[in-house]
Amino acid sequence: MTADLVVAELDDELSDIMAVIIDRNIRHLPVVDGGALIGMLSVRDIIQSQVQKLTSEIHYLKDYIASA
Repeated sequence: MTADLVVAELDDELSDIMAVIIDRNIRHLPVVDGGALIGMLSVRDIIQSQVQKLTSEIHYLKDYIASA
């Protein structure tokens, strides 16, 4: 545990959250809204989100190329 707790706010951008996790070399980041804990993000959650986003983009680009 640490005395200087690093948290993410509900409206933080995912890219900013990823930067904090990488810079601080942490695996879990509490998410707060108005000072109240509302959840916990893990590295796995972020990776899954990015993979899903990239998979959607690849699918869209393949459809775009196939229709050209």
